[in-house]
Amino acid sequence: MTSFALTRGQDANAKIFIFGTAVFLSAFLIFSVQPIFTKVMLPALGGTPAVWAIAMVVFQGLLLAGYFYAHLLIRFLSLRLAILVHIGVTCVAFVTLPFAVTPDWGAPPQQGQAFWLIAIFIQAIGLPFFALSANAPLLQAWLAANDRQINVYHLYAASNIGSFAALFAYPFIIEPFVGLHAQSLTWSMGFSFFIVLLLVCVALVWRRPPTPETRFAQGEPLSLARRFHWLLLAAVPSGLLIAATTHIQTDISGGPILWLLPLGIFLLTFIFAFRDSGGNNVFWPRMVRASAIFAVAAAIVELHSFILVLGIALLSVLSISMACHRALYQLRPAESDLTEFYLFISLGGLVGGLFSALLAPHLFSWAAEYVLLILVGTLLVTLNQPHAVYNWRHMSCGALLLVFLTSLAALPSMRIVPR
Repeated sequence: MTSFALTRGQDANAKIFIFGTAVFLSAFLIFSVQPIFTKVMLPALGGTPAVWAIAMVVFQGLLLAGYFYAHLLIRFLSLRLAILVHIGVTCVAFVTLPFAVTPDWGAPPQQGQAFWLIAIFIQAIGLPFFALSANAPLLQAWLAANDRQINVYHLYAASNIGSFAALFAYPFIIEPFVGLHAQSLTWSMGFSFFIVLLLVCVALVWRRPPTPETRFAQGEPLSLARRFHWLLLAAVPSGLLIAATTHIQTDISGGPILWLLPLGIFLLTFIFAFRDSGGNNVFWPRMVRASAIFAVAAAIVELHSFILVLGIALLSVLSISMACHRALYQLRPAESDLTEFYLFISLGGLVGGLFSALLAPHLFSWAAEYVLLILVGTLLVTLNQPHAVYNWRHMSCGALLLVFLTSLAALPSMRIVPR
Protein backbone atom coordinates (compact mmCIF):
# COMPACT_ATOMS: atom_id res chain seq x y z
CA MET A 1 0.00 0.00 0.00
CA THR A 2 2.84 2.36 0.93
CA SER A 3 4.72 1.44 -2.22
CA PHE A 4 1.68 2.23 -4.36
CA ALA A 5 1.23 5.61 -2.64
CA LEU A 6 4.87 6.46 -3.19
CA THR A 7 4.67 5.47 -6.86
CA ARG A 8 1.45 7.44 -7.27
CA GLY A 9 3.03 10.51 -5.65
CA GLN A 10 6.15 10.25 -7.78
CA ASP A 11 4.03 9.94 -10.92
CA ALA A 12 2.02 13.05 -9.98
CA ASN A 13 5.17 15.03 -9.20
CA ALA A 14 6.73 14.01 -12.52
CA LYS A 15 3.63 15.15 -14.40
CA ILE A 16 3.52 18.46 -12.55
CA PHE A 17 7.21 19.08 -13.29
CA ILE A 18 6.99 18.20 -17.00
CA PHE A 19 3.73 20.00 -17.66
CA GLY A 20 4.86 22.95 -15.55
CA THR A 21 8.12 23.20 -17.51
CA ALA A 22 6.22 23.12 -20.80
CA VAL A 23 3.82 25.84 -19.61
CA PHE A 24 6.75 27.90 -18.32
CA LEU A 25 8.67 27.69 -21.61
CA SER A 26 5.56 28.46 -23.65
CA ALA A 27 4.91 31.63 -21.64
CA PHE A 28 8.61 32.58 -21.75
CA LEU A 29 8.57 32.36 -25.55
CA ILE A 30 5.36 34.40 -25.77
CA PHE A 31 6.68 37.22 -23.62
CA SER A 32 10.18 37.23 -25.11
CA VAL A 33 8.94 37.51 -28.70
CA GLN A 34 6.91 40.60 -27.82
CA PRO A 35 9.90 42.87 -27.08
CA ILE A 36 11.85 41.37 -30.00
CA PHE A 37 9.10 42.20 -32.46
CA THR A 38 8.40 45.58 -30.85
CA LYS A 39 12.09 46.44 -31.02
CA VAL A 40 12.00 45.73 -34.75
CA MET A 41 8.92 47.86 -35.33
CA LEU A 42 9.34 50.80 -32.92
CA PRO A 43 11.97 52.70 -34.98
CA ALA A 44 9.42 52.99 -37.78
CA LEU A 45 6.52 53.91 -35.51
CA GLY A 46 8.21 55.88 -32.77
CA GLY A 47 8.56 54.83 -29.15
CA THR A 48 5.55 56.72 -27.82
CA PRO A 49 3.40 55.33 -24.99
CA ALA A 50 0.49 54.98 -27.45
CA VAL A 51 2.52 52.54 -29.57
CA TRP A 52 3.36 50.45 -26.53
CA ALA A 53 -0.31 50.43 -25.50
CA ILE A 54 -1.51 49.37 -28.97
CA ALA A 55 1.15 46.64 -29.12
CA MET A 56 -0.05 45.26 -25.77
CA VAL A 57 -3.63 45.19 -27.07
CA VAL A 58 -2.48 43.29 -30.19
CA PHE A 59 -0.81 40.67 -28.02
CA GLN A 60 -3.89 40.39 -25.79
CA GLY A 61 -6.09 39.90 -28.87
CA LEU A 62 -3.95 37.07 -30.21
CA LEU A 63 -3.82 35.53 -26.74
CA LEU A 64 -7.62 35.60 -26.65
CA ALA A 65 -7.71 33.86 -30.06
CA GLY A 66 -5.43 31.13 -28.72
CA TYR A 67 -7.58 30.66 -25.61
CA PHE A 68 -10.72 30.45 -27.74
CA TYR A 69 -9.07 27.84 -29.95
CA ALA A 70 -8.10 25.84 -26.85
CA HIS A 71 -11.67 26.05 -25.54
CA LEU A 72 -13.07 24.76 -28.83
CA LEU A 73 -10.63 21.83 -28.87
CA ILE A 74 -11.55 20.77 -25.34
CA ARG A 75 -15.28 21.34 -25.71
CA PHE A 76 -15.92 19.67 -29.07
CA LEU A 77 -13.13 17.14 -29.70
CA SER A 78 -12.01 14.00 -27.94
CA LEU A 79 -8.74 14.22 -26.03
CA ARG A 80 -6.68 12.33 -28.61
CA LEU A 81 -8.15 14.20 -31.57
CA ALA A 82 -7.53 17.54 -29.83
CA ILE A 83 -3.93 16.48 -29.23
CA LEU A 84 -3.41 15.60 -32.89
CA VAL A 85 -4.92 18.89 -34.07
CA HIS A 86 -2.77 20.97 -31.72
CA ILE A 87 0.43 19.10 -32.62
CA GLY A 88 -0.37 19.75 -36.28
CA VAL A 89 -0.96 23.47 -35.71
CA THR A 90 2.25 23.74 -33.66
CA CYS A 91 4.34 21.98 -36.32
CA VAL A 92 2.93 24.18 -39.10
CA ALA A 93 3.76 27.22 -36.98
CA PHE A 94 7.33 25.97 -36.58
CA VAL A 95 7.74 25.77 -40.36
CA THR A 96 7.17 29.55 -40.59
CA LEU A 97 10.21 30.26 -38.39
CA PRO A 98 12.53 32.09 -38.05
CA PHE A 99 10.23 35.09 -38.15
CA ALA A 100 11.06 38.23 -40.08
CA VAL A 101 9.34 41.35 -41.36
CA THR A 102 9.33 41.30 -45.15
CA PRO A 103 10.38 44.53 -46.95
CA ASP A 104 7.15 44.49 -48.97
CA TRP A 105 5.36 46.32 -46.18
CA GLY A 106 7.33 49.50 -46.73
CA ALA A 107 6.93 52.57 -44.53
CA PRO A 108 3.98 52.84 -42.11
CA PRO A 109 0.98 54.80 -43.39
CA GLN A 110 0.09 58.21 -42.02
CA GLN A 111 -3.28 56.89 -40.88
CA GLY A 112 -4.27 53.46 -39.64
CA GLN A 113 -0.90 52.56 -38.13
CA ALA A 114 -2.59 50.30 -35.58
CA PHE A 115 -4.10 48.09 -38.30
CA TRP A 116 -0.81 48.14 -40.20
CA LEU A 117 1.00 46.92 -37.08
CA ILE A 118 -1.56 44.16 -36.52
CA ALA A 119 -1.20 42.94 -40.11
CA ILE A 120 2.61 42.84 -39.91
CA PHE A 121 2.53 40.97 -36.63
CA ILE A 122 0.17 38.32 -38.01
CA GLN A 123 2.36 37.88 -41.07
CA ALA A 124 5.61 37.73 -39.12
CA ILE A 125 4.85 35.84 -35.92
CA GLY A 126 1.08 35.45 -35.69
CA LEU A 127 0.83 31.66 -36.16
CA PRO A 128 3.64 30.69 -33.73
CA PHE A 129 2.27 33.18 -31.18
CA PHE A 130 -1.23 31.74 -31.65
CA ALA A 131 -0.03 28.16 -31.19
CA LEU A 132 1.92 29.02 -28.05
CA SER A 133 -0.88 31.06 -26.49
CA ALA A 134 -3.19 28.03 -26.41
CA ASN A 135 -0.80 25.92 -24.34
CA ALA A 136 -1.53 27.23 -20.84
CA PRO A 137 -5.24 26.26 -20.86
CA LEU A 138 -4.74 23.21 -23.10
CA LEU A 139 -2.01 21.57 -21.03
CA GLN A 140 -3.92 22.24 -17.81
CA ALA A 141 -7.07 20.71 -19.30
CA TRP A 142 -5.18 17.64 -20.56
CA LEU A 143 -3.56 17.06 -17.19
CA ALA A 144 -6.87 17.58 -15.37
CA ALA A 145 -8.54 15.04 -17.65
CA ASN A 146 -5.74 12.55 -17.03
CA ASP A 147 -5.30 13.01 -13.28
CA ARG A 148 -8.11 14.50 -11.22
CA GLN A 149 -6.02 14.45 -8.02
CA ILE A 150 -3.78 17.30 -9.23
CA ASN A 151 -4.82 20.94 -8.77
CA VAL A 152 -3.95 22.05 -12.28
CA TYR A 153 -4.79 25.70 -11.57
CA HIS A 154 -1.38 25.94 -9.89
CA LEU A 155 0.18 25.52 -13.33
CA TYR A 156 -1.12 28.99 -14.18
CA ALA A 157 1.50 30.28 -11.75
CA ALA A 158 4.18 28.51 -13.83
CA SER A 159 2.85 30.31 -16.91
CA ASN A 160 3.13 33.71 -15.24
CA ILE A 161 6.56 32.89 -13.83
CA GLY A 162 7.67 32.23 -17.40
CA SER A 163 6.18 35.53 -18.51
CA PHE A 164 7.84 37.36 -15.64
CA ALA A 165 11.22 35.74 -16.33
CA ALA A 166 11.08 36.73 -20.02
CA LEU A 167 9.97 40.25 -19.16
CA PHE A 168 13.11 40.98 -17.17
CA ALA A 169 15.53 38.64 -18.95
CA TYR A 170 15.12 40.44 -22.26
CA PRO A 171 16.28 43.98 -21.35
CA PHE A 172 19.00 42.87 -18.93
CA ILE A 173 20.35 39.59 -20.36
CA ILE A 174 19.17 39.04 -23.95
CA GLU A 175 19.10 42.47 -25.60
CA PRO A 176 22.53 43.76 -24.44
CA PHE A 177 24.42 40.69 -25.67
CA VAL A 178 22.45 39.20 -28.58
CA GLY A 179 21.68 40.87 -31.91
CA LEU A 180 18.19 40.93 -33.38
CA HIS A 181 18.89 38.26 -36.00
CA ALA A 182 20.45 35.97 -33.41
CA GLN A 183 17.49 36.62 -31.11
CA SER A 184 15.14 35.40 -33.82
CA LEU A 185 17.17 32.24 -34.38
CA THR A 186 17.50 31.54 -30.65
CA TRP A 187 13.77 32.02 -30.21
CA SER A 188 13.15 29.50 -33.00
CA MET A 189 15.42 27.00 -31.22
CA GLY A 190 13.42 27.55 -28.04
CA PHE A 191 10.23 26.84 -30.00
CA SER A 192 11.68 23.54 -31.26
CA PHE A 193 12.59 22.55 -27.69
CA PHE A 194 9.04 23.35 -26.63
CA ILE A 195 7.73 20.94 -29.29
CA VAL A 196 9.83 18.21 -27.66
CA LEU A 197 8.32 19.02 -24.26
CA LEU A 198 4.84 19.06 -25.78
CA LEU A 199 5.37 15.57 -27.20
CA VAL A 200 6.52 14.33 -23.78
CA CYS A 201 3.34 15.74 -22.23
CA VAL A 202 1.30 14.07 -24.95
CA ALA A 203 3.00 10.73 -24.26
CA LEU A 204 2.04 10.99 -20.57
CA VAL A 205 -1.67 11.53 -21.24
CA TRP A 206 -1.99 9.49 -24.46
CA ARG A 207 -1.17 6.19 -22.78
CA ARG A 208 -4.05 6.58 -20.31
CA PRO A 209 -6.86 8.62 -21.88
CA PRO A 210 -9.86 9.30 -19.64
CA THR A 211 -13.26 7.77 -20.17
CA PRO A 212 -16.13 10.18 -20.88
CA GLU A 213 -17.44 9.61 -17.34
CA THR A 214 -14.14 10.46 -15.63
CA ARG A 215 -12.73 13.00 -18.07
CA PHE A 216 -13.22 16.01 -15.82
CA ALA A 217 -14.39 16.83 -12.34
CA GLN A 218 -17.86 18.25 -12.97
CA GLY A 219 -19.04 21.39 -11.19
CA GLU A 220 -22.22 23.37 -10.86
CA PRO A 221 -23.67 24.95 -14.03
CA LEU A 222 -22.19 28.35 -14.83
CA SER A 223 -24.47 31.38 -14.80
CA LEU A 224 -24.14 34.35 -17.10
CA ALA A 225 -23.63 36.56 -14.04
CA ARG A 226 -20.64 34.49 -12.92
CA ARG A 227 -19.06 34.71 -16.35
CA PHE A 228 -19.58 38.47 -16.34
CA HIS A 229 -17.99 38.60 -12.91
CA TRP A 230 -14.89 36.81 -14.25
CA LEU A 231 -14.74 39.29 -17.11
CA LEU A 232 -14.92 42.31 -14.77
CA LEU A 233 -12.29 40.93 -12.40
CA ALA A 234 -9.92 40.46 -15.35
CA ALA A 235 -10.78 43.67 -17.23
CA VAL A 236 -10.17 46.17 -14.42
CA PRO A 237 -6.55 45.14 -13.61
CA SER A 238 -5.70 44.85 -17.32
CA GLY A 239 -7.10 48.28 -18.11
CA LEU A 240 -5.41 49.77 -15.05
CA LEU A 241 -2.08 48.25 -16.11
CA ILE A 242 -2.14 50.10 -19.43
CA ALA A 243 -3.60 53.27 -17.90
CA ALA A 244 -0.95 53.35 -15.17
CA THR A 245 1.83 52.63 -17.68
CA THR A 246 0.63 55.46 -19.93
CA HIS A 247 0.28 57.75 -16.91
CA ILE A 248 3.83 56.95 -15.78
CA GLN A 249 5.36 57.41 -19.24
CA THR A 250 3.39 60.57 -20.06
CA ASP A 251 3.05 62.43 -16.78
CA ILE A 252 6.04 61.17 -14.81
CA SER A 253 8.96 60.03 -16.98
CA GLY A 254 9.77 57.86 -19.98
CA GLY A 255 12.10 54.90 -20.28
CA PRO A 256 11.68 51.15 -20.85
CA ILE A 257 12.20 50.24 -17.19
CA LEU A 258 9.14 52.27 -16.25
CA TRP A 259 6.82 50.16 -18.40
CA LEU A 260 8.47 46.98 -17.16
CA LEU A 261 7.68 47.71 -13.51
CA PRO A 262 3.87 47.79 -13.67
CA LEU A 263 3.74 44.79 -16.02
CA GLY A 264 6.08 42.84 -13.75
CA ILE A 265 3.91 43.63 -10.73
CA PHE A 266 0.81 42.62 -12.69
CA LEU A 267 2.33 39.20 -13.50
CA LEU A 268 3.51 38.67 -9.93
CA THR A 269 -0.04 39.10 -8.64
CA PHE A 270 -1.17 36.20 -10.85
CA ILE A 271 1.69 34.06 -9.49
CA PHE A 272 0.79 34.67 -5.85
CA ALA A 273 -3.00 34.85 -6.24
CA PHE A 274 -3.46 31.51 -8.03
CA ARG A 275 -2.47 29.47 -4.99
CA ASP A 276 -4.41 27.95 -2.11
CA SER A 277 -2.53 30.28 0.26
CA GLY A 278 -2.60 33.21 -2.11
CA GLY A 279 -3.11 36.07 0.29
CA ASN A 280 -5.22 37.56 3.03
CA ASN A 281 -8.76 38.35 1.93
CA VAL A 282 -8.97 41.35 4.29
CA PHE A 283 -5.54 42.90 3.73
CA TRP A 284 -5.74 43.49 -0.02
CA PRO A 285 -9.16 45.22 -0.08
CA ARG A 286 -7.81 47.60 2.57
CA MET A 287 -4.76 48.25 0.42
CA VAL A 288 -7.06 48.92 -2.56
CA ARG A 289 -9.01 51.55 -0.65
CA ALA A 290 -5.82 53.20 0.62
CA SER A 291 -4.26 53.33 -2.86
CA ALA A 292 -7.49 54.78 -4.28
CA ILE A 293 -7.42 57.63 -1.76
CA PHE A 294 -3.76 58.33 -2.52
CA ALA A 295 -4.24 58.17 -6.32
CA VAL A 296 -7.26 60.50 -6.40
CA ALA A 297 -5.58 62.95 -4.05
CA ALA A 298 -2.39 62.89 -6.13
CA ALA A 299 -4.39 63.54 -9.34
CA ILE A 300 -6.20 66.51 -7.81
CA VAL A 301 -3.17 68.10 -6.17
CA GLU A 302 -0.83 67.33 -9.12
CA LEU A 303 2.11 66.17 -7.04
CA HIS A 304 5.53 66.90 -8.50
CA SER A 305 7.40 64.23 -6.53
CA PHE A 306 8.54 61.55 -9.02
CA ILE A 307 9.03 58.86 -6.36
CA LEU A 308 5.70 59.53 -4.66
CA VAL A 309 3.60 59.57 -7.83
CA LEU A 310 5.36 56.48 -9.21
CA GLY A 311 4.90 54.70 -5.90
CA ILE A 312 1.17 55.47 -5.84
CA ALA A 313 0.73 54.21 -9.41
CA LEU A 314 2.59 50.97 -8.70
CA LEU A 315 0.74 50.49 -5.40
CA SER A 316 -2.58 50.87 -7.22
CA VAL A 317 -1.61 48.24 -9.82
CA LEU A 318 -0.35 45.89 -7.11
CA SER A 319 -3.31 46.13 -4.74
CA ILE A 320 -6.14 46.10 -7.28
CA SER A 321 -4.56 43.37 -9.41
CA MET A 322 -3.85 41.20 -6.38
CA ALA A 323 -7.36 41.58 -4.99
CA CYS A 324 -9.07 40.95 -8.35
CA HIS A 325 -6.86 38.03 -9.31
CA ARG A 326 -7.31 36.48 -5.88
CA ALA A 327 -11.07 36.75 -6.31
CA LEU A 328 -10.73 35.08 -9.73
CA TYR A 329 -8.93 32.13 -8.18
CA GLN A 330 -11.57 31.81 -5.48
CA LEU A 331 -14.31 31.88 -8.12
CA ARG A 332 -12.59 29.34 -10.38
CA PRO A 333 -14.88 26.60 -11.73
CA ALA A 334 -14.43 22.84 -11.82
CA GLU A 335 -11.98 21.43 -14.35
CA SER A 336 -14.82 20.78 -16.79
CA ASP A 337 -15.08 24.55 -17.33
CA LEU A 338 -11.37 25.35 -17.06
CA THR A 339 -10.84 26.53 -20.64
CA GLU A 340 -13.96 28.72 -20.52
CA PHE A 341 -12.67 30.30 -17.30
CA TYR A 342 -9.38 31.23 -18.96
CA LEU A 343 -11.23 32.37 -22.07
CA PHE A 344 -13.18 34.92 -20.03
CA ILE A 345 -10.02 36.02 -18.22
CA SER A 346 -8.39 36.65 -21.58
CA LEU A 347 -11.52 38.38 -22.91
CA GLY A 348 -11.59 40.61 -19.85
CA GLY A 349 -7.93 41.46 -20.36
CA LEU A 350 -8.63 42.47 -23.94
CA VAL A 351 -11.68 44.57 -22.96
CA GLY A 352 -9.69 46.43 -20.33
CA GLY A 353 -6.81 46.96 -22.72
CA LEU A 354 -9.05 48.23 -25.51
CA PHE A 355 -10.69 50.69 -23.13
CA SER A 356 -7.41 52.18 -21.88
CA ALA A 357 -5.40 52.05 -25.10
CA LEU A 358 -7.92 52.91 -27.81
CA LEU A 359 -11.17 54.24 -26.32
CA ALA A 360 -10.05 56.42 -23.40
CA PRO A 361 -7.77 58.75 -25.43
CA HIS A 362 -10.78 59.70 -27.55
CA LEU A 363 -13.21 60.00 -24.62
CA PHE A 364 -11.15 61.99 -22.14
CA SER A 365 -9.11 65.16 -22.43
CA TRP A 366 -7.11 64.14 -19.35
CA ALA A 367 -5.85 60.85 -17.92
CA ALA A 368 -9.30 60.03 -16.55
CA GLU A 369 -9.07 56.29 -17.24
CA TYR A 370 -6.28 55.96 -14.68
CA VAL A 371 -8.35 57.42 -11.84
CA LEU A 372 -11.60 55.94 -13.15
CA LEU A 373 -10.28 52.36 -13.18
CA ILE A 374 -8.88 52.78 -9.68
CA LEU A 375 -12.32 53.89 -8.46
CA VAL A 376 -14.12 51.09 -10.32
CA GLY A 377 -11.58 48.57 -9.02
CA THR A 378 -12.10 49.82 -5.49
CA LEU A 379 -15.86 49.44 -5.85
CA LEU A 380 -15.51 45.96 -7.37
CA VAL A 381 -13.16 44.74 -4.64
CA THR A 382 -15.24 46.27 -1.84
CA LEU A 383 -18.46 44.60 -3.02
CA ASN A 384 -16.78 41.32 -3.86
CA GLN A 385 -17.32 38.30 -1.65
CA PRO A 386 -15.55 35.02 -2.51
CA HIS A 387 -18.71 32.94 -2.89
CA ALA A 388 -21.40 35.57 -3.30
CA VAL A 389 -24.32 35.05 -5.66
CA TYR A 390 -24.37 37.81 -8.30
CA ASN A 391 -27.65 38.59 -10.00
CA TRP A 392 -28.87 41.09 -12.56
CA ARG A 393 -29.62 43.69 -9.87
CA HIS A 394 -25.98 43.79 -8.78
CA MET A 395 -24.76 43.97 -12.38
CA SER A 396 -27.27 46.70 -13.31
CA CYS A 397 -26.23 48.88 -10.37
CA GLY A 398 -22.59 48.40 -11.26
CA ALA A 399 -23.21 49.25 -14.92
CA LEU A 400 -25.15 52.42 -14.03
CA LEU A 401 -22.38 53.55 -11.69
CA LEU A 402 -19.77 52.90 -14.37
CA VAL A 403 -21.76 54.96 -16.90
CA PHE A 404 -22.06 57.80 -14.36
CA LEU A 405 -18.33 57.84 -13.58
CA THR A 406 -17.43 57.68 -17.27
CA SER A 407 -19.78 60.57 -18.08
CA LEU A 408 -18.29 62.62 -15.25
CA ALA A 409 -14.74 61.91 -16.41
CA ALA A 410 -15.62 62.91 -19.99
CA LEU A 411 -16.66 66.44 -19.05
CA PRO A 412 -14.38 68.96 -20.81
CA SER A 413 -14.00 70.94 -17.60
CA MET A 414 -12.47 67.96 -15.79
CA ARG A 415 -8.78 68.34 -16.65
CA ILE A 416 -7.01 67.37 -13.49
CA VAL A 417 -4.14 65.58 -15.24
CA PRO A 418 -3.95 66.90 -18.84
CA ARG A 419 -2.85 64.62 -21.64
